[in-house]
Amino acid sequence: MVKQINIVLSNKLFYTFILVGIIFLLAIGVYAYNSAYNNPAVMGHSADEIEGVCKTDGTGCPSAMSGERLNCKTFEFDALDQTNNNWRWFNFTLPYDCKQPDQGGFGCSWQIHAVKNDNYPYSSSGLFYMQYIGNYKYLQTESYYNGLGHYNVADNTITLMIEDGINEACQVYDHYYTGSSYKNDEGGKYNVFGFAVYPNWKCFLQICELKGVTNLSSGYRTYN
Repeated sequence: MVKQINIVLSNKLFYTFILVGIIFLLAIGVYAYNSAYNNPAVMGHSADEIEGVCKTDGTGCPSAMSGERLNCKTFEFDALDQTNNNWRWFNFTLPYDCKQPDQGGFGCSWQIHAVKNDNYPYSSSGLFYMQYIGNYKYLQTESYYNGLGHYNVADNTITLMIEDGINEACQVYDHYYTGSSYKNDEGGKYNVFGFAVYPNWKCFLQICELKGVTNLSSGYRTYN
């Protein structure tokens, strides 16, 4: 025999239980929200809840981005205050090995920005690598403006290798000038290069090491 138990609640008591339940659930939600984000001013999700998104403090980036960023260094060469028509010379040291792939590297990239004023900013860029053959040392570069060049940087001849490509106000040489003589026996042989700036111009040279870029893949052949 099955016994049946009937519970009879008045409408007032029934609705009271429902109201208490709603208040309880709201209290749990408010506590969880406040405990996690300490009363944020803006409702909604935060970047902390999402993986693989770069935040303004530099954290949270995907591993491929954070671990394979380019190493870059920028040099500034200023001749804006040059009053005569003589080029102003500087020297800089190559910040990376920039070796070719079969010698343990991926080469480097270069960018030159030539600035006279707001109306005359020019830029050019290209790739280059250092090549060691026996006792000789070469720099091979390629760009749209400068084309392909192969220069012996360890000889005694001063050679223009890279320029901004528009007005030739920013020029990179394999040796540098001290104001009285060219350092032919030093210069590119020891990774020190010359930079000449035309009067009333400012130049920026950025060199990036491609060695850190390891996420390479083959392209699909679409013809022949």
